[in-house]
Formats: sequence, structure tokens, C-alpha cells
Amino acid sequence: MRFGVRQLFLTAIGIAALAAAISPVTDPDFFWHMRVGQHILETATIPTRDLFTYTVSSHRFVAHEWLSEVIMSSLSRGLGLWAVVLFFGLLTWAGFLVLLATPRDVSFVVRGLALALGIAAGNAIWGPRTQMITFAFVVFLLYLLRRWRADLDRRWLYPIPPLFILWVNLHAGFTIGLIFLVVYAVGEAITRAAARQPVGPALRPLLLTTAGAVVLAAVNPNGPLIYPYAVATQFSPAQQRLIVEWFSPDFHQYTQVGAYEVMLLLVPVLLALGGRRPRFTDLLLLLAGMTLSLQSVRHIALFVAVATPVVAEIAEGIVERARTAGLRLREPRTTPVTAAINVVVAVLVVLVLLVVKVPDLRQTTTTQAVRSQFPVAALDALGTDLPPGNVFNAYGWGGYFVYRLYPSRRVYIYGDAAVMGDPFLTEYESVENLHSDYLQVLDRRGVTWVLDRSDAPLVSVLRNSTDWATVYRDNLATVLVRRTGATRTYLARHPG
Repeated sequence: MRFGVRQLFLTAIGIAALAAAISPVTDPDFFWHMRVGQHILETATIPTRDLFTYTVSSHRFVAHEWLSEVIMSSLSRGLGLWAVVLFFGLLTWAGFLVLLATPRDVSFVVRGLALALGIAAGNAIWGPRTQMITFAFVVFLLYLLRRWRADLDRRWLYPIPPLFILWVNLHAGFTIGLIFLVVYAVGEAITRAAARQPVGPALRPLLLTTAGAVVLAAVNPNGPLIYPYAVATQFSPAQQRLIVEWFSPDFHQYTQVGAYEVMLLLVPVLLALGGRRPRFTDLLLLLAGMTLSLQSVRHIALFVAVATPVVAEIAEGIVERARTAGLRLREPRTTPVTAAINVVVAVLVVLVLLVVKVPDLRQTTTTQAVRSQFPVAALDALGTDLPPGNVFNAYGWGGYFVYRLYPSRRVYIYGDAAVMGDPFLTEYESVENLHSDYLQVLDRRGVTWVLDRSDAPLVSVLRNSTDWATVYRDNLATVLVRRTGATRTYLARHPG
């Protein structure tokens, strides 16, 4: 087969998708997940109580991602950080490729352009983070359901219950998969009832599959307790108020969510232009994906998983109308010369990818991508001579702190917000935002030093207080130490 325009286009889309999937580490939770994985490997036990804080160490720890954490730590220990980055990159890329194959009876150009838009829409989300597991699994789940719907061959449903055994041990987003299964069953039931088709016999395999997935999802170290944990995480007011990735999309940040906004608005535009009418089930899933993504930035990936095939199929309907009206675009005939040119272009695209992405694969815990996001320089400057006593740290830096210093030191807070609990998150907010009781909280927790962002309100106030001394400061992080009898000797060694 000659390497024609079709092959060149799909190859370019696939390479661009791989480039988008491989990204440097910027997720604040990445490092504490690595540390949990190290703990499991070193002790051969899965923790059930918080390991990393001096504040809520009695709280129950639900190991909802223990298998992901073991994989991350094993790859990092055996091969290096690049292997973890590549693992999540390939997983995300696999999701992209399944998305490309999901739309039925859609031209390769429309499928490719729809995927390109979806990848751009999720630009702020892709990267080495455990949420990519749920993205890839949702894409695969919806692909299986679509194939089952097309020919009612129940063999397409057989992989789904085992999928949930793996999913529940990799990421708590398995609950999204269960929700989508229920939405799918409801949508197909309504569709069949409206068409006066028998509902029960046709949907029985799907209902049994859903029931099997619910039962098998309890096969995890926490058993059925994983369900209330996942619900509490999804509907925690404190998390949605305090944690950036749980915020609603800020459409003023166009470089981050502009393509998502375009994709969001494109659906009604395409429908208005008279594209294919989506099935009712797909509209329900689309509505669910839109709702989740508008609720939280982290759910944009779910919207992409649901919307990309729908956008492609609606757009193909418009293309079909254009063909009917006489507009025909034919694929150029491939000759040996054009085939050779296409191969050369594809090779050049691969080389560009290698030049652009190899630095991401060479990433370590001290490269610029990490140093620009985490207090690497601050902790390097302190070295082994850390201030005595308890630290108050920025929420997003707790994971990096424990990665560097656990078990010799513990933090005030880190990224597992469900372990912290809403009351404690509210306490943290009162300190960070200088509520009237912030000094009482620092006193009650025995805080003797602070590691926070240099532009944080707390840092600005404490730097102007005679009770605190600045021992380190750069554009990103500031370290302040309380002047007490216990810290006098330390401050003498670190005059700031």
C-alpha cells in the first residue's frame, strides 16, 4: 500500500497526539503519589492511616490509587522519572487513538480534525497524572458500548466488568465509568421505548454488565468503602472552593481553555447547521460531560472523551450535505513520487517530535519544569539543616515536601484533600487567607516555620512581623522562622 494523503494525515494526527500526551511533571499530587508507592514497595503493606502529616495523622487513608502509585514508583526506581512520564504519555495517547477510531462512518479528515480539537480542548489537563487513567478507561468504555449498540453483540460487553477491577485499584474515577454505564442504559431504554422496540431483552446484557461492574469494583483494599470515599471527594465543598483543579474553567484564561470553549460552543452550532442528529444516549452523555467540565477544570478530559466522537459524527453530516450539493473533494491519487514525499514529510514530523519532546523525557526532579513549580531551590538551600519544629506549607507543595523529606519530617498539609477532611481544609484556608484566627491556628499547631509562596498574603504579613525572620527567599518560595527560644540557635546560623 502506497503512503498516500490519508496515511500521511492520520500519521501526522497520531504524532501530534503523542506530542500532546507527553508532558513534564507539573501536577502537585505527583510526588506524594510517588512516595506512597515507595512506602508500599518498602513495607509490602498498603497504608490505612495518614503517613505524611503531623496534623491529621489519625485520619483514615483510603488507598484509592495504590496500584498506580506502585507502578509509578517501580518505574521511577528502575528506570527514572522519564519512564513515569512516558507511561502516562502512552496511556493518554492510547486514549487518543481509540477516540480516533470511535466515530462510525466518518471520513478520516473529519475524524482527525475532531480529535485535534479535542486534544487542544484538554491542553490544560494532559500530563503525567493519575487522572489520565480515567480518561483512557472512559474512552475505551464508551468505545465498547458503541460497538455493542451497533450490532447488539454482547461479546463487546465482556471486557467491561474486569476493566472495573483494574480501574478501581488505579484511580477513584471509576465512579464516572459507573455513572456513564447507567446513563447509557437509561438513554438506550428511552430510545427503544420511544421507537416502540422491546426494551428488556435488548438491554438485559447491558444491565447485567453494569451490575457486574458495581460488584467487581468492590475488589480493592478498601472494599465497598471506596464508594463513599469517591462520592465525598466529588461533592466536597471545601475542595471545590480551595483546590485549583476543582475550580470551574476560567474563560478569561483563553490560552488554557480557549479551545475547550470553542468545542463547547461548536456542538450547538453544528446541530443548527443541520449535521447528523446524535442518538439520544449520546446527547445524555454529552450533557453529563458538559456539566462535569463546567463544574471542574479536571473534568474537561471527560468532556473530550464524550464529545469528540459526537462532534465528528455531527460534522460528517454537514460534509455529506455539501457532497449532495455537488461539492466533492477527492483524495489525490498516490504516485511513487508523492508517496516518497509523504514518507519524507512523516519522518520530518517524527524528528520534530523527538527534538521537542526528548527534553520532557529527560526530566528529573531538579529540571526547570519542576523547579518552576515547586520549592526545589528553597529546600536545596536549607539542605539537611531544616528549622526545628512544625512547618506550615502551601497546599500544593506538601507532596513535593514529603517526597524530599519523609519520613524525617512531616507536613502541615498535602494534596490528598479527602484525607484532610473539609474542616481541616477550612482551617488551612483561614491561615492562607489571613482570617481573624490565623495566628491562633499557627500557635495551636505548634508551627515554628513557614514554607509558602513568596506572593502569599501570609508571607507578606509575617515578613513585616518582628516575631518572624526570613531565612530564605526567591521569586517562588519564602521560608520564615518564628523567633523563639527553640529557634534562637538556628536563626543564629541562618541570619537570612
